Amino acid sequence: MSGVGGPVSAATYMLPPMTRTAEIEALERWIADDAGDARILVAEGRVAPKSALAWMMVAQWEKAGLVTLVTEAGARGSTCWIAERLDAALSIGGARRSGRAAEPETSDGERVSDCILRHIKRAANFGQCAPSLADLASTAELRSASNAEYYVQKLAERGRIAIETKAIIGGKRRRYQVLDRQGVVVRQTEWGK
Repeated sequence: MSGVGGPVSAATYMLPPMTRTAEIEALERWIADDAGDARILVAEGRVAPKSALAWMMVAQWEKAGLVTLVTEAGARGSTCWIAERLDAALSIGGARRSGRAAEPETSDGERVSDCILRHIKRAANFGQCAPSLADLASTAELRSASNAEYYVQKLAERGRIAIETKAIIGGKRRRYQVLDRQGVVVRQTEWGK
């Protein structure tokens, strides 16, 4: 564009993001800190950021029964989406009942991750194929294989198991390795689907 005094640059204007989300690392630290705050701000804005990684991660925690996602009115007509630890959401007045994040239990009162680990160890002890995620979900009374996968990943993050995968035609196979406190493989399952 040119004007009377020479070229004129057009001013550029960028819209601010419709919604801001929490940092992934902050959310992971929060969920791992059993004695931490009962609530954390996941997102704030005008539109739910359903494609944002932070949103998807909290949605997975909600499906796994670790948190509940609540909404509150924010500043200037915005909405705040807040994750609450499940035990905090169920307690009176928001006071936490225990010092750790709630983890769902099976009908026998066993924590879901303990049930999954026991099932993996049993398969390894008897030299059986790795249980499928659907089988682990069924054993731990979870609704879906993706919920079981969440707890399997948490067991791996805690250094209780290692997961090996290999691609095959039509999917992938996996094998679990049971680890001792030093991270040494003490036994492993056979390859399973």
